[in-house]
Amino acid sequence: MTVKQTPQTAPNILFITVDQMRYPDMSDAQSGMLNSLKEIFGFQALSSNNPYVQQFPGFMRLRKNAVTLQNHHIAASACVPSRTTIYTGQYGTRTKVTETDSLFKYGSDPAFPWLDPRGIPTIGDWFREAGYDTHYFGKWDLSYADVEGPQKGDINSWGFEDWKFSSPDAQGGQLNQLGVYRDPGYADLACTFLRRKAMNYVTAQDNPKPWFATVSIVNPHDIASAYPISWWMPDGIEADSDNADKIPAPNGVQTIAKGSVEDNPATPKPVPAKNSRSNPLPGGTYQVDLNPTGFGTSESLFTNPPSLSEDLTTKPDCQFDYSYKMGLALKSRRPEFIRDWQTLPFQSFADQGHPELSDKWFQAYGQFYAYLHTLADQQIERVLKTLDESGLADNTIVVFLSDHGEYGGTHGGMIEKWHTAYDQILHVPVVFSSPLLNNKDHAMKSVDQLTSHIDILPTLLGLAGYSTYQQQHALGLQLKQQQDQTYVPLPGANLTSVLTDPSQQIRFPSFPTEGDGEARNEILFITDDTITDHLAGEAPTRSYHRFMQMVDDYTEIQPRLKPGPVVQPNHIRCIKWTIQNSDNSLLNGVTWKLARYWDPAGTEPDQWEFYNLDLDPAELNNLVTWSNGEPLVLADRLPVDSGLNNDDLQQALNESRCRLLFLEKLYLEPVSPFEEAYVLEKVK
Repeated sequence: MTVKQTPQTAPNILFITVDQMRYPDMSDAQSGMLNSLKEIFGFQALSSNNPYVQQFPGFMRLRKNAVTLQNHHIAASACVPSRTTIYTGQYGTRTKVTETDSLFKYGSDPAFPWLDPRGIPTIGDWFREAGYDTHYFGKWDLSYADVEGPQKGDINSWGFEDWKFSSPDAQGGQLNQLGVYRDPGYADLACTFLRRKAMNYVTAQDNPKPWFATVSIVNPHDIASAYPISWWMPDGIEADSDNADKIPAPNGVQTIAKGSVEDNPATPKPVPAKNSRSNPLPGGTYQVDLNPTGFGTSESLFTNPPSLSEDLTTKPDCQFDYSYKMGLALKSRRPEFIRDWQTLPFQSFADQGHPELSDKWFQAYGQFYAYLHTLADQQIERVLKTLDESGLADNTIVVFLSDHGEYGGTHGGMIEKWHTAYDQILHVPVVFSSPLLNNKDHAMKSVDQLTSHIDILPTLLGLAGYSTYQQQHALGLQLKQQQDQTYVPLPGANLTSVLTDPSQQIRFPSFPTEGDGEARNEILFITDDTITDHLAGEAPTRSYHRFMQMVDDYTEIQPRLKPGPVVQPNHIRCIKWTIQNSDNSLLNGVTWKLARYWDPAGTEPDQWEFYNLDLDPAELNNLVTWSNGEPLVLADRLPVDSGLNNDDLQQALNESRCRLLFLEKLYLEPVSPFEEAYVLEKVK
């Protein structure tokens, strides 16, 4: 077939995303969420007596005809950079999308680095060129689409229709951006769309065009915005404001003077009671049913992880800094009467002699995070039920994934998702659900190889019939020629053959030559997102100055904290890989993670992390220190029965550094264009 032709049997694709859902830690059965919840959220085999199956009908429906990616990782953090890698298949060094709008950077700022609509194409652009109708419902977060004027709510320039009724975007932590309020409406839009497609009354002709539709759910992201300030607090609390000092305490909330921990009446918010309802938004009337099944109201869902007590003295400096400053930054955005509640950072209780209160807050945070998954599941179940009822399911591939994870108190009490390369934020669930991929209703297939968000776009194109890298490259050239977009060949792997047969080896793209590329046993993660800083070249906001003062004040309690935003080096280049074909047989088959922390200004020397993940899946024992920017192995941090000595560890480090450099050159540097005529001729 020619590139422009789309077979009439091309499948529809329903792309369901959630925000901030991490893959559960299956290596630790004693902490984190209950094992029965880990089975559900990790799409694992279910215990025969799992008591929560009935409370997650959406996740259970995703298991039908499913192929799961059990070792999948984000390519960049956090929110905006990660979503951009999903939707473009390229890293931020090529898209120029490296920051997240929030806290002290505003998406409405003309200088904010959003995705250029005439730059790297999105999934929507690719699928339009492939002959699909493309639609988007829910959280967007790739551009500032709420600009006033006739283009408000229009993301057609980024390849998608139908987003206007999803406006305003749920980009931050303000009340009207919380998932508890927005997700039901997003599901409404998606369900209406599915019924409309099933009716086919727009054309009323045979062989309608295939469609690609995103349903972007916010939750469990409300953990980032609504805790410990929750959406059933008294009316009038603005959850996030640069003018927080001007917001008065609402009726019924006593302004709390600064004082000791003992004087602080704030207590962790519980999971909402069964059948409790939210407050309406200011000026609104609708109240959301917060917990129709009573999930998590009578039992503990979460146990604090052992790494909560980690002191981070062997880790890069930015980690300890971030573990406190993220909480202080969130707190700086709150009204004064809330800032005076001594909650964030939760470690502040322990610093003042009350570690039991810190433990209590972290446990409640984890409990609340587990609960938020039920809110996401309710909307997923509604959409999938409508898909089944519409008659579209047999020719629709459902793809489910999360944009990034959540620390949940691990590694010294971190929350959110910035400034490290730990698996709590990198490892996320991904499910492909369709009888076109797995004809067994109740027998999931699993892919255990390392996969990445940069693999999603080439895989989706493969599912749409563009099964070779040459076909995908030719389609990209058409985008460049006809839409005048910036095309760079997709660096990710097309996983379609692996989804069909998980025993197949994942390989690097093979163009411009034909045949299989080199076996790939690694993924690259990067981050250049400076969440606690203001936008370079722009004047700091009022809340940023407040944050700086709060940091200075807190150094009196915690002297390890440094002045300013999170310290450098805090930009990361990280490889996670399974060594194969080493001349040292002790290293083959072992999975390692190497992370280089660097300062773009060149002021601070590099700092490093290096983990043997087979021996240390919790990433507690950093096997290197550093001197003048160079990593130095510390074999005495290995378990005594590891069977590895200093020379083995040095070889593993050397091979990992070489492979990290290889991936950086392959994925992050500009590449030369391929011979266009050759590729176009091959696919005609």
